[in-house]
Amino acid sequence: MGYQKTEDGTAQYQLSPAERALALWVAKSRSRVNRSAGVSRNIPNEDQAFFDSIERLGVEAEMAFAGLVNAYPRLFSASPVSAANGTDPGDVTYKGLTFDVKATRHPKGRLLWPEDKPTTGAHIAVLMGEVEPGLFEVVGAIETRKIKTPAHWADELPRPCYAVPRSALATVRETINRHKGSTCDN
Repeated sequence: MGYQKTEDGTAQYQLSPAERALALWVAKSRSRVNRSAGVSRNIPNEDQAFFDSIERLGVEAEMAFAGLVNAYPRLFSASPVSAANGTDPGDVTYKGLTFDVKATRHPKGRLLWPEDKPTTGAHIAVLMGEVEPGLFEVVGAIETRKIKTPAHWADELPRPCYAVPRSALATVRETINRHKGSTCDN
């Protein structure tokens, strides 16, 4: 359990059964709090089991990234949060920067960013790929201010959004260095 490196040097994080159980509980809790406050799902499928699996994937990815960088994930909030209204503070703070963690189960999955989500809540977006249930690896990262470009727009998806291809992502270290070297705050 925990951090491991593959033969090709890819950093991976294996969640323990207890971490996976916590992730499921957090995902269901977030869903209940947000739905009762009228925060939309941003997912067109209304099947609850499907939605729970997507929520759990996201929470597990947040926990795995936090484990890789030895930081504490921002799993709990006393009130509902929504990126659309600017109340989402990001998922993990590391080296003084805030990270928004995204997840995919697809080997060629892209970093998806809803059209109405501001890019001001986090400095960097990270895409985590689920290799197998509970095992995640860092696919890549991008400064959030570079997400909303015409080249990343994807209107072919069920819900049009920005979809950053893997080829546009860099390592977390490179992205941190680029961000810290820029003159922009976000």
